[in-house]
Amino acid sequence: MRASTTPVVRVTTTVTFASLWLVPRLAEFLLALHADSGAKKIYLVAHSMGNRALTEALQRIRGKAAPDASPVFSEVVLAAPDLDADTFRE
Repeated sequence: MRASTTPVVRVTTTVTFASLWLVPRLAEFLLALHADSGAKKIYLVAHSMGNRALTEALQRIRGKAAPDASPVFSEVVLAAPDLDADTFRE
């Protein structure tokens, strides 16, 4: 009996959806939260596959920031991350 590849397709579809739809909106939301909240410190927590969306959103934010800009968020917690170490380092 041959193993089904359906779960792989679903994961790929979910990641593509996150990259195309969720990540830009999450980045926009996080920048608005920083700009409009008046908070002195903002802590971000993501779990499991939410880590992928959060890390991609943070990469977008960092890509638009000046090279010498201070960090926007105080702490980022990646709980049970579903990403590899190289992605995290980037």
